[in-house]
Amino acid sequence: MGQENKLPRGQAERLLQLINEAEHNLKRIENGEITEECVSVFQVKFMQIFEMVKRYDLEGRHTAREFRNQIAHSDNNDLFLKELPNIKNAFEKLKKNKRKCGQIINKDSKNKDKRRFERYADSKRFGNKETRKKTVNALEDSFNNSIDNNNKSVFPSQSETLSKTVSDISEEVKKYIGDHQGLSNNVQADILNWSQRVSTVSEILTNGHFQKERNFLEKIKKSGGVDFFDNFEQFESEYYSIETADKSFEMQHYRKLLQEDISKLGDKPKKEDLEDFKNAYFQALVKSLTKNFNTRKASYEQKLIDEKRKKFLKELYEKIEKFKRLEQLLQPIIDDLGRGYLWDLSNQPFQDYGFDILKKYAALLKNDSALQEFAELLGKQSATAKEVEKKIIEEITISREYHPQPAQRGNVVGFEYSNEISRVLPSETALLIEPDLEGLFYMKFVEKRLLSYRYSQNIAETLRETHLREIEVTKSKNVTGPIIICVDTSGSMRGVPEQTAKIATFALAKIAMRQRRSCFLISFSTGIETLDMSAFKKTNALGTLVDFLNKSFNGGTDAQPALYECLRQLKTEEYKNADVLLISDFVMKKLSPEIVSEIKRAQSNGTFFYSLVVGDSANNSAIECFDENINYNPYDEYSRREFQERIRKIRYKRNTVNSV
Repeated sequence: MGQENKLPRGQAERLLQLINEAEHNLKRIENGEITEECVSVFQVKFMQIFEMVKRYDLEGRHTAREFRNQIAHSDNNDLFLKELPNIKNAFEKLKKNKRKCGQIINKDSKNKDKRRFERYADSKRFGNKETRKKTVNALEDSFNNSIDNNNKSVFPSQSETLSKTVSDISEEVKKYIGDHQGLSNNVQADILNWSQRVSTVSEILTNGHFQKERNFLEKIKKSGGVDFFDNFEQFESEYYSIETADKSFEMQHYRKLLQEDISKLGDKPKKEDLEDFKNAYFQALVKSLTKNFNTRKASYEQKLIDEKRKKFLKELYEKIEKFKRLEQLLQPIIDDLGRGYLWDLSNQPFQDYGFDILKKYAALLKNDSALQEFAELLGKQSATAKEVEKKIIEEITISREYHPQPAQRGNVVGFEYSNEISRVLPSETALLIEPDLEGLFYMKFVEKRLLSYRYSQNIAETLRETHLREIEVTKSKNVTGPIIICVDTSGSMRGVPEQTAKIATFALAKIAMRQRRSCFLISFSTGIETLDMSAFKKTNALGTLVDFLNKSFNGGTDAQPALYECLRQLKTEEYKNADVLLISDFVMKKLSPEIVSEIKRAQSNGTFFYSLVVGDSANNSAIECFDENINYNPYDEYSRREFQERIRKIRYKRNTVNSV
């Protein structure tokens, strides 16, 4: 089937509905209900089904074509009935499309929030599982710009709150949302979560608001007609004293009608007749009062929902505007962050954090391929790095299992667990009646934990079973690991060194975001500041990175506190296999023997220590313990070429080691 003939989900729903309606009318005809209306409805449905299967190249189109004209021009019931066997045969072939329609309609959503709604949303509010799937289908299609409106799924009647919420969103905003797939999924999830929350909250508030009135209705229903009219003034006074009661409701009207009818019974009416009249008018009053109550209650609840919908849509529009602004500001790193992060960020009190600086460093990085190469190099673990890999192995088990013979079960001698339906207790199969418990039944079935009868005439059977078991195997592997960056922010780094340090940090941050690698930043002068850049889901993380890029470098230089923090991080589970980069002009004193000793211990565990030396004033004794010391001057073309050549040699050396 070509792509142009692919059956859209909305059309699949329509086709399934037409087939079911036609099938219903055909059964009526077969059962002898051969009316003009019944035959006419079937003919129309058959024609509509035929046009759809022809359009989408579906099953039964060739057979149905033979009877199309006969059905279309068959205004005589006798003629229709004469061709009924052939028409039924054609229709049976058309019915085969029900399975395809069901597959299209009932396909599980890939999004976890939508899938949770499909499976667990309140059936009282949103219908059964099939109806909830239709709701999700309609929601997705509402924000799908590639689907024609005629082919979009329609919200079921049970999803009026959702449908109204979506319809209140402007077409312009819907189109913008539809053009951003990640944003679209987040908006849909917000709408689903809100609709469930608002339905529950509104119901609770409404029930609380009308609690006294509902209690009154329950009270008079228990009283009965005789007691009610014998104590009419008391009940009437109690009702009108309730704050939510409908003061325009005329209880007296029913009392007057009752008295008029009683007066017709004469001076000495029978007790039974009086009771019958009182009960009859009481039932009419209660029915009318209940209808009045339910109407006002539903109206009140709808008013609450409408108010909350306006608030929700206002907040949604504000979030979308923030998203647009963030999309512009974070364009340099949007592909690395992902739009889901932008949506989370737009949910917070809006600040742009001076994000414009990201454009500056994105442009600088784009023009500095040398630093890009260097950033990509970091975090590539050596061949000695260990990784635990899970493997599946087969195990064969030989056992004896007892099975009852259905033809001669014998006596029940006890109970046991199994998944044999023929022996399962009724209390277990009762789980299938409740949709919420159906999953529990199937779980117990798979685990062979259904409580079952055990019979005396069981036959032993030897079984040979093959099981798959997961084991862990430790092996060496060249993996991409975490990064720790130490950046010198002292006064001696101002100017070109400062910009170089910031470009390198920005490059590593982008890589950490894109590859979801753990990345830890330590900036130091006379003290230290830290930022875990692997935690970008935290709302302040991106702002902290921007603060670093805006930071003015000043103060003295003391690398030792930063290196102590670095070594501490290397002892954590997340950063134990990290590569370390220290960016500085290295105008500093020699590192202490304790620090050097700790660095060598970390190196023996596979950690690489790099120094990026900015400028030509470094104290060589401060960098002699590093694995690689690389000089870089972005404004010296010879230095840039030398730097790139050095990076390539380091990459070649590490790749050679890893391949051994």
